[in-house]
Amino acid sequence: MLLRSLIVIVFLYFVTTQISAFTVFNLDNSSFSMRKPTEVYIVGFGDGVGDQFLKTALTRAKRHQEINPENQQLIIWAKEKSKSSDVNNLRNKGFRPFEANKRNLMPEDVFRTLRKLRTIKSLHIIAHNAAWHGAGLQENVRLNYDHEGWTQIQPKLKDGYVFLHGCNTGFVYAPRLSKKLNIPVFGSIGSTDFQQLHNDGLWYHNNKGQYPDGGWSRTNELSFVSQMSCSSGYCHRLQPDLFHYSGKWGSYKSGLPFYKAFCNFNTNSRGMKKCNKALVHALNSWPSVHADKLDNWQSIDEKLIDFLCPIHSSMDARKNCLEVINRYKSGSLSEVTTFYGNDANCYLSGCDLTIKKIKLADRSGMINGFFSKDNKNQTLVREYQLYKNAFSGVTKRRVPQAKVNVEN
Repeated sequence: MLLRSLIVIVFLYFVTTQISAFTVFNLDNSSFSMRKPTEVYIVGFGDGVGDQFLKTALTRAKRHQEINPENQQLIIWAKEKSKSSDVNNLRNKGFRPFEANKRNLMPEDVFRTLRKLRTIKSLHIIAHNAAWHGAGLQENVRLNYDHEGWTQIQPKLKDGYVFLHGCNTGFVYAPRLSKKLNIPVFGSIGSTDFQQLHNDGLWYHNNKGQYPDGGWSRTNELSFVSQMSCSSGYCHRLQPDLFHYSGKWGSYKSGLPFYKAFCNFNTNSRGMKKCNKALVHALNSWPSVHADKLDNWQSIDEKLIDFLCPIHSSMDARKNCLEVINRYKSGSLSEVTTFYGNDANCYLSGCDLTIKKIKLADRSGMINGFFSKDNKNQTLVREYQLYKNAFSGVTKRRVPQAKVNVEN
């Protein structure tokens, strides 16, 4: 008991004296130990989306806690409104933060925290993201793949993975970070948006016209073993859109409607075991349509469909995606539309892309944009098979290298 108390005191010392730049708390309000394996959620400034990033982190962390109760769930939330407002928000949700103050969250603060942990099983960044500039921690504060802090925490992550939940994280950030750290990294090829659990038992993007009538669910008894309250933050997730990205950073003519897994390192038998381990854990921990442990092909298939297949209340995207998967099982490829844009051709190493200059949305300048041919569901079926192989323990895999063409 004395040792446990000392560990908590030491952790609080590091938070209050060296970090103190954000609100930090443990999911179950228990004593925190830097010695225990930990799953970390870096939650960026909302900038117009309220606390939906926070709710996304809570939903994912709760699912992680259920499947791996031996791991701690540490959430680091950038300053959203003010110290008092953010703390009250958490207290209303039932949390007792270790510390919070008025200062903005900086990349150095993040890595200073992570260096104190012995083992990081998974690291999630849930924030706005720009393909070339990285994740938005605060307004005008970015954390990108090339920050020196990544190398400093690489030993902590050697058996884990990184999941980048924001927009456009798979074009540059995820594959380069995977190569840098020699671990699996998940990223989005295009924009992402919030989904909520609906009363019909499915998850929809919470934009008018994209979800059916009937109302949002007030409790989540599908994704978790125990019933959880939506108002407390357990019914949100970020999911890639079924349209290509068009926004502040221009318009990209390439995308995918699901998070792409990147294992951009030596994929020999040992490397594929590491990749497979991350794939299995990431799918198991995906807040979805059931809370069953993925130990049979029916439950795996149901989760894969929810993870890989887009959904829209007035479009046939989910129906078409099911057709693609079923046709693939019978040995053929369907070219029905599952993504409304050019379907990117992606591998574990990255995506085949053409990079060329485009105008920013406000026409204030130029930036490199991403383009590709329409590859007609080939990445979808490869990704489906990749997960099936992971759950089967298949480690022999030829991994093509992505081809990137840069136009001046």
